[in-house]
Amino acid sequence: MTKSRRYSTTFQKLRAARQAWRLEEEGTTLRPESTPPLHWSFEGVGYRCRIDALLARTAAENRSLARREYWEATWATRGAP
Repeated sequence: MTKSRRYSTTFQKLRAARQAWRLEEEGTTLRPESTPPLHWSFEGVGYRCRIDALLARTAAENRSLARREYWEATWATRGAP
């Protein structure tokens, strides 16, 4: 993917090229009339279970604590910027 109009491509073109390459590797050919269209659907937002949410929250709290401790160790002795 690029922002250049001359070399720009789309995800649809990339998927089609990847599918054609895989089919060629398998020894079959790509027939557009037999290729089912891609359908995207919304699956949901958030975590699948409570433990995933707990792990994510714990990791975020640990990162925040580590940043705070680093800041205090770095700037407390020198003074805030």
